[in-house]
Amino acid sequence: FNENTYRIFLYFWNINQHNIQLENFFVFNRDGSLNERNNELSYNAELKNTSSIGLNVETTEANLLFHTGFTDANPLPPGKYNYTQYGASYRSDNRKKFSFGAGITGGKFYTADFLELNGSVTFRSQPWFTVELNAQYNKLNFPDPYGKENLFLLANRVEINFSNKIFWTTFIQYNTQRNNININ
Repeated sequence: FNENTYRIFLYFWNINQHNIQLENFFVFNRDGSLNERNNELSYNAELKNTSSIGLNVETTEANLLFHTGFTDANPLPPGKYNYTQYGASYRSDNRKKFSFGAGITGGKFYTADFLELNGSVTFRSQPWFTVELNAQYNKLNFPDPYGKENLFLLANRVEINFSNKIFWTTFIQYNTQRNNININ
């Protein structure tokens, strides 16, 4: 894993900071062959009011060692897959009582056309209470005979701070891929 960040502090258009980041991630098999490679180039502009705008491009090379299914249809065969995804995101001023975020990612996922939409709403009552509601939609459209899938993920987090040393966090998640609920 390698991560490099370059920060530029140029004050124009209400932007406090420009971040350009390059991440590389490699996974190797036991025999030393490449299992997965992921490269991501991202740009993030942090505005004076602490909101942020982000853009990214991510390339992946994956070497499936066995049949892998992402839908209820036929699984993808073993082999080498290369795909690219592009994304954009926005996060509002997180100092406010209410803040929100939204993002979109599109491109490929293995051989599928891929689209992800996500959003979140946060309510903060400082310093004691925070609740965050997150939703994510993923659309996978594989060529025949590998199927199509629409996946939804709902995740909620509640934090209660009793003091600066004692707090309670509850995380509840529901996903349609496995039709299950997780509580942490």
